[in-house]
Amino acid sequence: MTDSLSTVSRSAHGLSSSACVVCRQRKTKCDRRRPTCSFCQKYDFECTYLLPRKAGLRAGYVSQLEQRIAELEARFESFQQEVWQSLPQSQGDTVATAPCLQTKAGDPSVPQVPEVAPVSQPSSQFSPGDALPAGLAQLDGDDDPLTLVAEPLELTQAMAAEYCAIWFEKYHPWFPILHQPSLVEYCQQWDPTSDATSSLRRLQAIVAVILPDHCPNARLTPALRRQWSQRLRHEVLLAAMHNLCMENLQALLIISIVEYGDGNLSEFWNLMALCKRMGTQLGLRDLVAHNCQNFGVSFSQAPPRMLSVPTTAIELEEKTRAFWAAEALDSVSTLGVAWNLGVSKPELAASLPCSDDIWGFSEALLAMYRFGGVDSPSCFSLFVRLATRDLWHVHHFLQQSYYSQPSSTDATAAAVDVPSNSRQRECMVVDQQLLEWQQDFQRLLTVSTPPYTDLYSYSTTESSQAKHPNTILIQCTVDSAIISLYQRYLIPAVRPYDDGTAVVDERCDSVASAPPQPWKHAADRCQQSCDHMAEVLRNASDEILTNVNPLIIYSIFVAGRFSIAYHHTIGTEVPSKTHFLIYALTVCGKRWPLARQLRHVLDAAMWERSASASTANPLPNEFYDLQYHALDIAEALKRWDEAIQGAVPTH
Repeated sequence: MTDSLSTVSRSAHGLSSSACVVCRQRKTKCDRRRPTCSFCQKYDFECTYLLPRKAGLRAGYVSQLEQRIAELEARFESFQQEVWQSLPQSQGDTVATAPCLQTKAGDPSVPQVPEVAPVSQPSSQFSPGDALPAGLAQLDGDDDPLTLVAEPLELTQAMAAEYCAIWFEKYHPWFPILHQPSLVEYCQQWDPTSDATSSLRRLQAIVAVILPDHCPNARLTPALRRQWSQRLRHEVLLAAMHNLCMENLQALLIISIVEYGDGNLSEFWNLMALCKRMGTQLGLRDLVAHNCQNFGVSFSQAPPRMLSVPTTAIELEEKTRAFWAAEALDSVSTLGVAWNLGVSKPELAASLPCSDDIWGFSEALLAMYRFGGVDSPSCFSLFVRLATRDLWHVHHFLQQSYYSQPSSTDATAAAVDVPSNSRQRECMVVDQQLLEWQQDFQRLLTVSTPPYTDLYSYSTTESSQAKHPNTILIQCTVDSAIISLYQRYLIPAVRPYDDGTAVVDERCDSVASAPPQPWKHAADRCQQSCDHMAEVLRNASDEILTNVNPLIIYSIFVAGRFSIAYHHTIGTEVPSKTHFLIYALTVCGKRWPLARQLRHVLDAAMWERSASASTANPLPNEFYDLQYHALDIAEALKRWDEAIQGAVPTH
């Protein structure tokens, strides 16, 4: 009792319970003062105190803990079986084995013990229609603290074949970067018990994309499917960071789709940067621009690369498609903003992907086609050409100085539709190029020449033929490019150093009382693009819009936001065709969370226009400011939607 009181007294007066290291070594009496004892302070020594050793585990503690864990697992398993037996079971279903209850790593409230052998082994790998394996049972509700942590998904050969079939049916038509016969053959020969290979990463990426929307077992909750999808994405990303190969690049391009569709734009752009850098290291630009003429030779005109020439036609075409897919995704996903300085300049002499119909052939037929050198473009190659060649002029124009806009004294000229300065003329030149491209593409759709027959080759469940998903994507992308080109120059912005109530005339050094007027030509072109996009989407079936490339989502939102914000600025009614744009986002929202988020934004904007009273959660003011592009305010809109969803009751 006396010792404990003395220890408390020392700690209360800043004394250590043991002597310092220096006094111990010199066998000198230590007064145990903190932070420096008298002896160390007198002779300027570094005074340190060793932490007292804690008592170890008592004998038999670990074995008792293991026995206790095993007992709890057995109880939980019996409870789980009772729950499943109480539920209505279909004939042929069996009760699943309950998984082990796991805790979050690093939780200080739970003692960390060495791994022990589980009492009950999980069920074997399952195929579609089988009972739930271990780790599948999860309580409903993401906020439940007792929710079970899912075990890693065990991919079987039957599951791989099913997900590949879904991929080539719904996703491959508008993102044909994989060779279907080769991947199907790999799935048939793949052994799930073998070690993970680079080809397996492509299967994992496909499952990560499809799993949130489709699962062979209906018992899986959406939260668990999203959790598995996120884990597969992390595995693919880590594998690509440690192993530079073509298969990992394809896997990254595949998972970038779901990142964009989920609204994770920062993650998507980081993936695009990684994909483009991996493509550079693999020599993909040299392959499409110089036809591998500088691979392994030192006397080439281009800088030599110590890379191997593709040995098969499939390898050559896969590399070509991977390069253009990364370039096209990076260009279209940042269309309208000025900060993407990494957009590559057009490669006019570069080889484009072959026809999608030819791409489905075997190696022998594909090699014959490549040897013949016949150019038969497809929807994908047309989309690549638009994204990497024609849209580059839009990127280049928007990257120029912000403040070389029409001045306020040009308001009169703008009102009578006269291009008053060089910026307006340059803008109209770029618009004329897009208009010519749009007219040529419409002519292809009308004539339907044989090389472009796949523009209408996408079959639906109905007897009639529908437009290809990339055909709709191309048309909407061109329309959104025109809107993005003009919207910042539609209404001249107030220059810096102005007070916002008057506009300074720079040439006459006077103050003009008239506010800046809209540029009529820009307003007409933007409204024409909105109407054209609404007409295209109105003629598209819901099935096509559900399975279309998620890049179309922001194209639709750009048009919808312009239609609402512009008419809000000039004080007129929003055109009725805007509702077609909102409906298209509603249909896309059945598959992609990003579309649901942006549809909420447009619904709120329409409600603010029609509501007489002020709303409780108004949109950010930047939504109505067309000086900001839609991507510039994406993060603010995402936070607004999260706040709205958090305020709405979930029950």
